[in-house]
Amino acid sequence: MPTPTKQVHIDNREPDNLVKIKKTHDEFGNRLDGRESYAAFIKRSRASNYTNETSLSEFTDNSIEAGAKKIKITYSGVKICHHDNGSGIANILESSTIGVNRSRDDNGDGDYGKGYKEGSTSLANMMCVYTYNGSEYMFGKWDVELQKKNDKPTPEVSCTDNSTFYIHSQFLKGTTFEFSALTLIGSSYDKQNLYKEYKKRYKYKFMNGDVEEIMIDNLTLTKEKYTNSIECDKEISKYYIYQHKNTQKIIVEDEKKNKDIEPNLIKKKNGNFMACTHCLLYTSPSPRDKRQS
Repeated sequence: MPTPTKQVHIDNREPDNLVKIKKTHDEFGNRLDGRESYAAFIKRSRASNYTNETSLSEFTDNSIEAGAKKIKITYSGVKICHHDNGSGIANILESSTIGVNRSRDDNGDGDYGKGYKEGSTSLANMMCVYTYNGSEYMFGKWDVELQKKNDKPTPEVSCTDNSTFYIHSQFLKGTTFEFSALTLIGSSYDKQNLYKEYKKRYKYKFMNGDVEEIMIDNLTLTKEKYTNSIECDKEISKYYIYQHKNTQKIIVEDEKKNKDIEPNLIKKKNGNFMACTHCLLYTSPSPRDKRQS
């Protein structure tokens, strides 16, 4: 009599404690969901032709947009610091996330949504931010190499206190960025080049009162740097001439009488130059200034 075959039941169900590991990246580190990896973002940012001057100006643009009247930039040889006395950052995570839709003045400067992210990675491998937004003191830290490894684009964010903020900030309010582990671009910091770039870039910001003072180490930019003091054989002995953003009119301020006088104006055929017939002092806005006006 044949021996009955023993039937073996095979349970193909996976144990409840078995965790499935979903593959998220390919062998090159690219994301499988089609989104840009943080490593790719860093590579793209550092190939975007940012200079030391244009990178730092992204932070200065944001500071002015946040209402800062005074900005200070310092360089110690191993670290660059950017301080302002603006309204602070309301949400560090939101402001540092690429692609977040947020409110913005259409006349604002800088590259919307990406400017300071790309600028910071062009400058350094480490960045810290200390900010006071009127209600709380916040701290954020970016570590490029660690975040590339973990594919994490956002910084570590935590609350801090006023004493820590005052240690790092040059002002009683606003935001301070500290850049360390500098890249080649960050290490190319030159205060004279930065001063020249800022003097040209922020001319109308000073003339319109959007900003009062920018200090670059021991070099200081103020509105007075843009006024042309000249001697004239007319009734007034000294006056200043500049082109106003909104009226497109050269305003002459009488230094002695402290009031505006009406000059005789000449507009050249190309429309770029204007002159006062009292002294033939010409002013020519740069292409960027014309866009702002």
